[in-house]
Amino acid sequence: MRWSAGVPRLQPVGSKRRPGATRPNRREGRDPRHGDDAPGPAGTGSALLRHTGIVGKPIVRTVHLRQKGRMRTGPGRPWIPLDAEEHYSVQPPGFVWDGTMHLGLLPVGRARDMYLDGRGHMLVKAASLLTVVDARGEEMDQGSMMRYLSEMIFFPSAFLAANVSFEAIDDSSARVTLTDHGRSVTGTMYVDEAGRLTDFVAQRYRMVDGRCDLETWSTPVTEYGEFEGLKLPIRGKAVWKLADGDLEYIDISITELQYDVQPH
Repeated sequence: MRWSAGVPRLQPVGSKRRPGATRPNRREGRDPRHGDDAPGPAGTGSALLRHTGIVGKPIVRTVHLRQKGRMRTGPGRPWIPLDAEEHYSVQPPGFVWDGTMHLGLLPVGRARDMYLDGRGHMLVKAASLLTVVDARGEEMDQGSMMRYLSEMIFFPSAFLAANVSFEAIDDSSARVTLTDHGRSVTGTMYVDEAGRLTDFVAQRYRMVDGRCDLETWSTPVTEYGEFEGLKLPIRGKAVWKLADGDLEYIDISITELQYDVQPH
C-alpha cells in the first residue's frame, strides 16, 4: 500500500543519534535532574517516574516502537487485527504512527497519525487506494498533541523537560501539562500504590462523521513489562467516555521499543 507522500522524518534537537538498540546499563550523558536530590515533579508525579527506573538514566532524544493489537471504527463494529510502527522525537515533541489493519493475511486499511511542528494530521486509506480520512486543523492539532502527552510514559525522561509541568491532585493522581508551539494540553495521570500508571484521562477531540466533538478520553494500562531497562506499560486500551456509554476502540501491545536508534 502506498501513501501519496512519504512519511516525514522526525529530527530531534541535539547531537547526532547513536546506532544501537537496548541500552539498559548505559549511563553516559546522564542528566543531573535524574539524581535523588534533583528538582522535578513531586508527589504522584515523582512516584510514577521513580517506579519506571529513570533515576540515573540518560535523557532520551528519539524513540522507535512496534505494536500489535486490534481496533474498531465505532460501536458495534467488528474488531480488526492491527500492526503498527511509531517514531517519536522528544525535543521538539513529535510522532509519526503508521498502522496497518488486516483481515487474515490481507491488508484492508492503513492509518497514519502524526504530530509535527505543532500540527496534527490523520490520514486513513482503505483498499490501498481510497482515502477515507484526511484531517487537519486546530482540533487535530489538539488531539494529536494530547495523544503525544499520553504516550510520553513510554519514554518517561521526557517528563523532566522544561515544557512539562505537574500539579498534584492527591496521593494517586496528578495533572500533567505539555506546552509546545504556543499551545498547552493537560491530562490527569492516575497511579497505584507502587507508582505505576493505571490510567490517563483528558478532554480530547473525537472525529465523528466529519465533525470534531470534545469528549472525555481514557487510556487505561493493562500490563507492564520492561524495555531499555525501564518498567513501562506494554499493553493498554483507548476508550471514549461517551454519554451513551464507553467506546473502547483499540487494544494494543508493544512488541519492540528502542531509544536513540540511528535511522537507516
